[in-house]
Amino acid sequence: MFYKYFLILLTLLTTGCASTTEVNNFNQYQSISLQKTQFMPTLNDLSDEGYDIAVAVDNSKIKLAKKANLANFLSNTLENLIEQTGNVNIVSREKSGKLLHEVLIAEDKFINGWEGEQFASYFLFGKITQATFNRKFQAGFYSKRSGVDANQHYYPPRCIMTAFVSGTLKIYKMPSMKVLKTIQFDDNQQAGEEVKNKDDCKNVPDKNHLLVDATMDAIWANRSKLFNYFAIKGYIMSAKKNGGDMIVETTLKPNSAKSGDKVFIYHTKLLNNPLTNMDEQIEEKYAEGIVTNLSNSKRTWIRVNESTASIMIGDVIKPYYELNTMDYFKNMGKKINRLNVR
Repeated sequence: MFYKYFLILLTLLTTGCASTTEVNNFNQYQSISLQKTQFMPTLNDLSDEGYDIAVAVDNSKIKLAKKANLANFLSNTLENLIEQTGNVNIVSREKSGKLLHEVLIAEDKFINGWEGEQFASYFLFGKITQATFNRKFQAGFYSKRSGVDANQHYYPPRCIMTAFVSGTLKIYKMPSMKVLKTIQFDDNQQAGEEVKNKDDCKNVPDKNHLLVDATMDAIWANRSKLFNYFAIKGYIMSAKKNGGDMIVETTLKPNSAKSGDKVFIYHTKLLNNPLTNMDEQIEEKYAEGIVTNLSNSKRTWIRVNESTASIMIGDVIKPYYELNTMDYFKNMGKKINRLNVR
């Protein structure tokens, strides 16, 4: 029965209403007139230079996290991950370390927002809030290795160790140091070791690599949130139609959006903030599209829905990163591991 449900789930996850990425007979597409947005991108917006991000992690109050050096591992993981957006530059560890000290003081005093030094656009702050091990003794037992195996096989006693890690990621705007986004993360990893009895299980040494693996999986499960927040921006330049098929030309490059990727399109608008009584620019999503196979070193064409008549030159377009099939099965494994420690 489980195998049946597994196949159904796999089919649902790997099968979808994939939009066509092929653009055939491009010469038959006719240019259509588009209005310009009120907030056209500046030369700086159109440059290839990414924005600077400071990254630092704290685990000073978690003994097992310090022992496993999770702060350094998590810092490296976050830096490598957000660099994959192709839109960021990581500032030096020295500068990030000084900023981390200031943030920890502000958190202790419950301060959200102060004027800091402007050496980056954002500060990505990671904090390990839990790192623990759970040990569970599993007595030896006899069992068949498969449904067609007629023989009983003996499985010796084991100590099942489960590592739990949790924490938070905060994205600060610099230099105001206001928290823009908070992401909670948690995961677990499990391993077994043969033992003679229940008392031996209590003395099995900690497996620091399980904490590291759990941290990696926790961040990996949240990578789409980081990718989408720091996604490289493109801008709409023109549009063409062939019958009911509409494609738009964008400044996105093939190294930041590949054929088949989903993208979101945004209008930039002014919105009044009632707290400050000042107008603020916001990006409001209004359409989706699919990256086609039509691109060159500086341009990428996106297929959009025919009903999207409000597209403007200068509108923002961003790749949208989604979790894949393996992420769903990893999440299932995380839940199963939690059941095994009860």
